[in-house]
Amino acid sequence: MKRNILYALVCLAVLMASCRGTRGLHTEGRALPYRQWTKLMQEAETPFTTLHAPSIDVAADVGGRRMNVTAALRMRTDSVVMLSIIPFLGIEMFTLELYPDRWLLYDRVNRTYYTESYEYFALKWGVRVDFATVQSLFTTRAYSAAVRGTDPKEWTYTPLDAGRAAIERTAAGFTQRLTASAAHTVEQVAWSTADGPYRLTADFSDYAASRGVNYPRHIALTATSGGSPLARVELTLRRVTFNGDLRLNPADPARYKRGNVGRLADLLQML
Repeated sequence: MKRNILYALVCLAVLMASCRGTRGLHTEGRALPYRQWTKLMQEAETPFTTLHAPSIDVAADVGGRRMNVTAALRMRTDSVVMLSIIPFLGIEMFTLELYPDRWLLYDRVNRTYYTESYEYFALKWGVRVDFATVQSLFTTRAYSAAVRGTDPKEWTYTPLDAGRAAIERTAAGFTQRLTASAAHTVEQVAWSTADGPYRLTADFSDYAASRGVNYPRHIALTATSGGSPLARVELTLRRVTFNGDLRLNPADPARYKRGNVGRLADLLQML
């Protein structure tokens, strides 16, 4: 049971979809022009080179089965993201290493690793996964990850209450919606199937600053089907340091046996 929950936790960290849109730009009500709003969103995303979060509280609920674990995160911007899962007594059980061109999941207890290209997720589940989107989960860069490589005319822009706003696009059977606060920080990014029941949301709250970089201290990932919860993972970042010295110790695949990714995926689907 614990292994299944931990695998689901790691999977939720990477299953963030992006899709091309074709909808035209619209505005409703009195609000900032879309291009001005876009500029302010970009300015709110303070650049940084490294991120280290040595203590993250993780509460996972998968199909009614609950578990609390600790995680640690190390990131070198646009280069590598390392997420370690530490369920008890400071013992690292799983390590997820993300690179721009591949991902590797290490099961340290059973000395097994899994790896594939990001295209695997599109072939298996029909969702697009990439390094930049996952990287954005832990920073204020979720906006850039959501809109990169698209034309502004592809988005529907909707001013909301109290200075908030949302942008949305739909294509290839998926809808992506981003909601931002009056301070131009991302509140939520949601992905849903246009003709199906599945929905995945990432909620960001409790923003703080570390060395001049703004970041969300609380992140909640929720997967639902037909409105019913499938899984929810809440992360609380206790301490984060940006632009500091960062030691990266990637695992050596040669010291592990390679597991079958297809089998791992089938296990996740059975949860």
